[in-house]
Amino acid sequence: MSVARRRACIVFSCALAGALGCTDEPPAAGESLKLALARAEAERRAAPVSDARQLADPATLRAALARPAHEVLPRLGGVEYSLTLSAQAVDTDGGGEQARFSDTVSLRVEPDGDFALIHDVDWAIAGDAQGQSGRRCVWFEGAWYTAGRHGPATRIPVRDDEPRRCLASGLAPLRDLLDRVVDELELSPSGPVEVLGRGAQRVVGLRAPRPAQVPPAVPEAWGEAHRERAIDSKAIFGPRGSLFAEATDLREAKVSLTLDDATGAPLEARVEAAFAFRKLSRNGRLAITLALQAQRPAGPVIPPANARVWGPRPRPFAELAAWTQAPKAEAADPALPGPGEAPELELEMEKVPAPPPAPSPAADGGAPPMEDAP
Repeated sequence: MSVARRRACIVFSCALAGALGCTDEPPAAGESLKLALARAEAERRAAPVSDARQLADPATLRAALARPAHEVLPRLGGVEYSLTLSAQAVDTDGGGEQARFSDTVSLRVEPDGDFALIHDVDWAIAGDAQGQSGRRCVWFEGAWYTAGRHGPATRIPVRDDEPRRCLASGLAPLRDLLDRVVDELELSPSGPVEVLGRGAQRVVGLRAPRPAQVPPAVPEAWGEAHRERAIDSKAIFGPRGSLFAEATDLREAKVSLTLDDATGAPLEARVEAAFAFRKLSRNGRLAITLALQAQRPAGPVIPPANARVWGPRPRPFAELAAWTQAPKAEAADPALPGPGEAPELELEMEKVPAPPPAPSPAADGGAPPMEDAP
């Protein structure tokens, strides 16, 4: 019996057990433990956040933000998020602004799990370059669409958990930033509030007073020496985490966060943080501001217009290689000799008579040959 069927047998009542094909077969001890752990994990994820004092604990707050988005957000009954993040890196030794970045996210989620995400990134480096990137992804009635910031969308087959990862990425900037600063905040409850007609809990936090520390120096390039700080990878210059997460000292922070009572999903957030860092023996300051607001969606999630449909691309070189490397036919032509059956090659030399010598002109009575003048 499969694990899924046994789990269904345990959860549902005996009246449904016959329809599901349950038996009285007891699960193995190890499997019972797995089911108990899975049930406890599901209950933990679904546990309501009914008291803001719970959120004053950094571990509880971090756990609430870590709940899977595909399990939490559809339970809000239809929601549309607007998230903006701006970051500025300044050389505090007199070099002025060095870089500026901004993220803009629009995420619409329906109760049935359909969602649409628009994520745009703009950046500029002082005196060097500027650019933009972004992505769009839509999950609509079991169809998966993706697109870049510019260009048409394409309907493609689902690869692994790509739709769930895309949905989770919509609120990832808030989660990542709070994960960096929450342990250094003095959190306090701000009382129950109401957002979108739902009960919610608000918590505020300020950076706990402590002496400033010298931040670790940011390397000029990320190579082998920095691999131990991140996951194992074959990337030449990585992998690495964000600058504010790995090589900074938090100097200022102000946080206001509102979480839904029933699901723990964020409904409102405002984060202002400033970090110190060092690079090339110079001091820098990274200032980040993030704002998040949830509201009721203005309309339903719809599939992209004029979307292309994915199909296997032609691969002429692969087909050519397969053709040239195809095994030869086993049946040999009987008219051709096999290996070692060819007759020996015999060479015969034919003697050719030498031509007779040419007659002399004097012997034929002709004029004598010309002589050089003295």
